[in-house]
Amino acid sequence: MTSKSKLYDRAFNEWGFDKQVLKLAEESSELSTAACQFLNHSGSGKQVAEECADVEIMIEQMRHNGMAPAIDEEKERKLARLARLLEGFADTDANPDISGMLKQLDETEHFYHEDHDELCQAMLEFDYFRASQYARRAAGRLMHIAQQLDRIGRHRATPNSARTEIYQDLLALDRTFKNEADK
Repeated sequence: MTSKSKLYDRAFNEWGFDKQVLKLAEESSELSTAACQFLNHSGSGKQVAEECADVEIMIEQMRHNGMAPAIDEEKERKLARLARLLEGFADTDANPDISGMLKQLDETEHFYHEDHDELCQAMLEFDYFRASQYARRAAGRLMHIAQQLDRIGRHRATPNSARTEIYQDLLALDRTFKNEADK
């Protein structure tokens, strides 16, 4: 088997630096697309992994052909920035705006209920494609609500009524799906 080093040398000799940089851009774009499709439930984790591998190979080629020092320097700078950012979040979370967080939770919950109503209507009309779209949107909103509740919960201000209502909505959604499946 040919070593990575030899493969990377051959690729650069065959196509040149400019084409390999273009290939890096292409593979990065494909990774972006796969990630968006995965989050929109129209792609798979396998596709994301495939595109990650392609991007990683292209980055290794860039490193192999002279960009390693610049990449390492930028990586260290970005990691230091991430550490500062996370320290800033820790400071921000020490005095959270609970009322603003609760307002945002209420808004998300409102949109969830709208999506849930549309989902039920689509199911009653036997429009399962539209129902699946609203089910995904509702599930996404529930995940957002869960994240908001986690953040509020870290500050011991989670209203039990919000948790109870969301739990009841989940049970109702589950019953709706079961009833439709029984028909």
